[in-house]
Amino acid sequence: MKFVRISWLLLIAILMAACSTLVAEASNQLSGTEWELLFIRKSTPIAGSTITIAFADGEVRGSTGCNTFFGSYQAQDGTITFSELAATLMACPDADGIMRQEREMLAFL
Repeated sequence: MKFVRISWLLLIAILMAACSTLVAEASNQLSGTEWELLFIRKSTPIAGSTITIAFADGEVRGSTGCNTFFGSYQAQDGTITFSELAATLMACPDADGIMRQEREMLAFL
């Protein structure tokens, strides 16, 4: 009976280590990459604004076209989860709707 308990504990420890390795591998695939948004709601970003997102070692950062954002992320099972996101609060020229575009992007994240 004691052997069975020890075997189960050992099996659980091995499975937990394997799962944490898979999560780390998914996060590592994104780490060091940077992306530029080409379409938002079936249209291109407002002219003169660039929307980016970059991943590095569990941290995310980017630009919403005017302000910047930053926080942390976790990638697992084909899903990216963002947490602790924050953004700068600079006043942006809004003649072309850059602030609306920015709100949409941050709401998406």
